[in-house]
Amino acid sequence: MLAAVRHQSAATRSAPTDNGSPCPYVAGVIVRRLSTTLVPVLISGLLLAACATADAPDLGAARGFRAFPVYYAGDSVAGLPLEEVLGDPGRIEDRRDLTWYFVYGRCEDPPAEGGCPYPLQIHDYSTCKRWAGLFEQQGRLVDFRGAKAIRTREERRIRMEIFTGRTTVTFSSEGAKVIDAAARALRAVQQSRPSPLPPPAPGSLAGELPCQAKGQKAPRRGSPDRHAATFVARLDTQR
Repeated sequence: MLAAVRHQSAATRSAPTDNGSPCPYVAGVIVRRLSTTLVPVLISGLLLAACATADAPDLGAARGFRAFPVYYAGDSVAGLPLEEVLGDPGRIEDRRDLTWYFVYGRCEDPPAEGGCPYPLQIHDYSTCKRWAGLFEQQGRLVDFRGAKAIRTREERRIRMEIFTGRTTVTFSSEGAKVIDAAARALRAVQQSRPSPLPPPAPGSLAGELPCQAKGQKAPRRGSPDRHAATFVARLDTQR
């Protein structure tokens, strides 16, 4: 399931998890640029405390990652700045099992202090871990910028998945305009601007690659968005 990262407080943040729950104990890495000093914050089962105001996170680790291409939507999307980048290749034996997280924007805790979803999340998976065939009953594949895409809706949040090369990129937001802007802006972390996306690796959509586990169950997803094809086609023609 595409996680809904939640802001816990001004001093403590949860990291996104694949099971949809906010998780204060994370095995990951966050790198922030604090003033003029780059401070890597290593997290190994310890509570993450965000104790300083951060500028745009450093993308060095993501740019140096080679197990599969990593994509994001630039330093900001629809006025939402990139706040956090999470991923620690050094803690994963098979780096194709790693998920990269890009979190855009902030949110204020509601009165009940239950947390709230961040305005936009982008997650990058290896196609060995997540591919279109897992969701064949939950949406229709459409062409998008040279790749393939599915769009669904779960409660108030819109979900979109793009299958490109050997990477699956997921988006989650409550705003259609935010998803629209993020999908348009999607690019490899090494790129300064968007370009056409590679088509899915042959056989990857159906789970036919040797690395794709047979019998793997699909993550829980929302119901298909009846307007998905129209929405994604509109983005594709207006890019």
